[in-house]
Amino acid sequence: MEKLLTIEELSEILGVKKATLYSWTSKKRIPYIKLSEGILRFRESEIQEWILKKSVLPDVQSRTLKHIKEGKGNQYHKEKTT
Repeated sequence: MEKLLTIEELSEILGVKKATLYSWTSKKRIPYIKLSEGILRFRESEIQEWILKKSVLPDVQSRTLKHIKEGKGNQYHKEKTT
């Protein structure tokens, strides 16, 4: 069986206060297991997946298109050909 993290362990791993984790669980923002009243546990694999879903990746394509529209997209090529 997969090890279940305590709220103290997860607080340390994520670098957030326990109160924040309790708030997130009450709002169902983070996956958790409620063993009994006041006893919460977290599956490490679910937390890793949750973190991946929260990741914000750079939008390189949009940035490149913006630079092209502004006339900055091909500066290197313009300099070499003139």
